[in-house]
Amino acid sequence: MYEGTKGAVNEERAALIRSFGRIATVGASTSRVKPAHIVPERLLALGFDLVPVNPHAEELFGIPAASSLADVEGDVDVVQVFRPAEEAPAIARAAVERGARVLWLQHGIRSAEARAIAEEAGLVYVEDTCMWEVANRLKVAPDRRRAEAPVTAAATATSAAATAPAIADAREGDHAGPIRTAERTELTAQEPVRRTAEETA
Repeated sequence: MYEGTKGAVNEERAALIRSFGRIATVGASTSRVKPAHIVPERLLALGFDLVPVNPHAEELFGIPAASSLADVEGDVDVVQVFRPAEEAPAIARAAVERGARVLWLQHGIRSAEARAIAEEAGLVYVEDTCMWEVANRLKVAPDRRRAEAPVTAAATATSAAATAPAIADAREGDHAGPIRTAERTELTAQEPVRRTAEETA
């Protein structure tokens, strides 16, 4: 577990999110009231490069949707998951096959098996955490110079080693998990984001 100060932990998380290249959102929803639609839409508004993955949609957020992670064209740096926990291991394997650097399971989704698959392959692993809430709270936007750079094996290994302690701390529920009540005053209008994975399909 990371034992630095809160500021150091937050900076590690901010650096990770800032470095994101292309995000493939598995389980992106066509329903505008579901977190699986709200969250990726807000990430796009922040400037992140995102591709929706939904076998039942041709287009989402004005972007052509891929029917599966394997069908996403081009590189995939981050796999964001809005699917039930039992589907996470298969998605983790697909993320490894695609050469992703980060596997991020959204709020309400935990999977020990997916974690083992991702970490064994050297991916940075995050679970039960809303990507948009963390990015918004830390005021993080993507670094286009880094996001557009090719993802190499060495860079992946370095990133995983540098960020794993901070992400492990987040899993312990310290500072970077879902925003606590006292921190959520400015997010009142965004409460639908807090729903669980089972409501996102």
